[in-house]
Amino acid sequence: MAKPLSLQSILEAHQTWAAGQGGTRAVLIGHDLRGADLRGADLTGAELVNAEIWRTNLKGVTISPEGLHRILNCRQPKK
Repeated sequence: MAKPLSLQSILEAHQTWAAGQGGTRAVLIGHDLRGADLRGADLTGAELVNAEIWRTNLKGVTISPEGLHRILNCRQPKK
């Protein structure tokens, strides 16, 4: 059985993916990120539906408004 990837390796692969240089998009659906240090991470395009972010350091994180709405499991306002 394969060992699960660490959060750090998932984020590194996502950075490569976001830069268009291969890698893998981060899929962290329902992932427990409580207390994680994500300072400065580029989470553009990451799948974070229902991720637990209590006390997660998000300072300087790059994320789309849509991505943030998915984490918070709320609807975007109609335009």
